[in-house]
Parts: sequence; structure tokens; C-alpha cells
Amino acid sequence: MWPPERGTRMNQLAAVFVDAALPQKGVFVVLGVSILAALAVAARDLARARPSSRRSVFISELRSAGPALGLLTASLDAFHMSQTALRLADPPTPAMLAPGAMEIAALAGLGALAGLVAIALHSVLARRRSEARADGHWAPAATPGR
Repeated sequence: MWPPERGTRMNQLAAVFVDAALPQKGVFVVLGVSILAALAVAARDLARARPSSRRSVFISELRSAGPALGLLTASLDAFHMSQTALRLADPPTPAMLAPGAMEIAALAGLGALAGLVAIALHSVLARRRSEARADGHWAPAATPGR
């Protein structure tokens, strides 16, 4: 049970963002916007009569870039938090470490979410292109210079 004096879970997640350093805030924003952009790109591609292969490059790259960015930032947070804890005269309490641990978990989780959303969207778009090819409604664009 979540203690009432700690506020709601959403308030805690908002506090993680508010208390994060500027580079981490930037990563939170980039990952959140990339999820929304991937959804918009997929929706636009699904609404078209002819599926586009160029637009799905963003979604394809997000499959690995989202989790990589989240994990890299989370690992740097963990490294810096450990360095700070080692410099303290008295050992830190769990309550002192909890905000840093929440930020690490939120960064890794948001990166994983971006990757999972991209994997699902890539699968849907690939299936759509495959069906369009089978129906004869789509042919990949010719590569220039060939």
C-alpha cells in the first residue's frame, strides 16, 4: 500500500521529472516526444492508401535508440549517485537514495516503453506493407543510380 503522506503515484512521477537535472529532463522529454511522434507517423502511414517505407525508418530506429538512450542515462545517474554516496561522511539512508533510484527506474522504463511502442508499430506497419505487396498496391521506390 502506498503511504498517503507520500502523495499519489502520479505526483511521485511528476516529482521525479521536476527534481531531475536538466540533461535528464531533456532525455525524459525526448523519449516522451519520440513515443508521440512514432504514434503520429504510424497513424498517418496507416491512413494512406499506399504505405510508405521511408517514414517507418524513424520507428525502426526507435526500437533500439529508445531503450539505449534510457539505459545510458539511467546508468550515468546510478554512477553519479554512487559517487555521491561514497563521498558522504555518514552512510545514506534508503529515504535519501529513493529519489535517485526512482529517477533511474523512470529513465530505464521510459526508454523501454519507447522501444516497445516502436516494436509494436514497426510490426503493424510491416504487416500492412506485406499485405499491400500481396494485393499489388505497393511497390518499393526505385533506388536512384541503379
